[in-house]
Amino acid sequence: MPPQQRPDWERALVAYHEVLDFVKSPRGQSYLKSWVENRREAYGYEHMQPSQVAAAWLDDDLASADAIFVTEEMQYVTYRAMEGFRRSEPVWIDDFFIRNGFAVLAEPFQSLDVKGRKTSWRAISWNVEQMWTIDPKYRDILSERLKARGIPFGGYMRDLFDTSIRLNEDDIRGIPGAREEWTVRVTLFAHEDDPDDYNFKDNWRKEIGSSWLVTHTTSFPFSAIPDIREMRGEGDADAAWLTFLRVLNRLMAEKLISKGRRQPTRPTRRWLLKKNVPIKDVVVIELRRRQQKRSENDGGEHREFSHRFIRHGHWRNQWYPSIGRHRQKYIEDMIIGPEDKPLVLKDRVWNFDR
Repeated sequence: MPPQQRPDWERALVAYHEVLDFVKSPRGQSYLKSWVENRREAYGYEHMQPSQVAAAWLDDDLASADAIFVTEEMQYVTYRAMEGFRRSEPVWIDDFFIRNGFAVLAEPFQSLDVKGRKTSWRAISWNVEQMWTIDPKYRDILSERLKARGIPFGGYMRDLFDTSIRLNEDDIRGIPGAREEWTVRVTLFAHEDDPDDYNFKDNWRKEIGSSWLVTHTTSFPFSAIPDIREMRGEGDADAAWLTFLRVLNRLMAEKLISKGRRQPTRPTRRWLLKKNVPIKDVVVIELRRRQQKRSENDGGEHREFSHRFIRHGHWRNQWYPSIGRHRQKYIEDMIIGPEDKPLVLKDRVWNFDR
């Protein structure tokens, strides 16, 4: 089936396999290693290492991820909910409704970098796992301990993407601040069709053989997420991508959101079988449709609407006895207007520059 004839949500499955093919390919791995090396040259080892970890695990993370399609309406609601979200709130494991996902957006996410230029990305992947973390300034201690295990000094850096070495308690015992904690690995992907203020996309298909490109990849413990200073970078001056990921997962747990798994259509299944790749369902994230509650005998003047629109919700700090803590709860948006009328969305372009 030609791409333009596929249901919108199947774009997530197609994008998923395109990205996975690229990341697993020799050219994709070479590109990722060059990206990580460039980060080390520009910012030093300390700022490179979180990206190195995320890039090293990217193909494994993608292979096990749920493919997700975020509809235009759902994307709009997420943007609106971002505006009042308190980013300083601590992060808990249940904040991630889906722990391992690859989400494709109906429209590109646009933000401003530190130069005030517009950047775009279309898909985001994440995986939440427990990992050992240490302060980079103590890496020499770790190197010596790995050497004692038969790994040459500095051997854990021999291959940037070597994930065969797993740290254990003996490796990190006594290293100041070392601990095992919940960590999230995140990667952003841009598509060649999405406009921004940079022209490097013009040649990337020729140079790397993909219509997708990694624009950012990093990993960080939950404890660092509320401190926005830890998350800011040259590609997104306010780390709006992280707020989007947090709010999207929080909204997926709310009743106003419908989360349904849909099987690929027969033409797409045949396409996937020819590629000899696993056939996955797609999780479609959209607004739940509401029935208009109106009796035939209702009195009073009836107002006719020419379209549907959203009466926007807000966040409330609510106590949850089951978990013993306060947590932001989104008081849902309300869709006003008859079901057979189009939904009109205003303010559809956001520049996250506050």
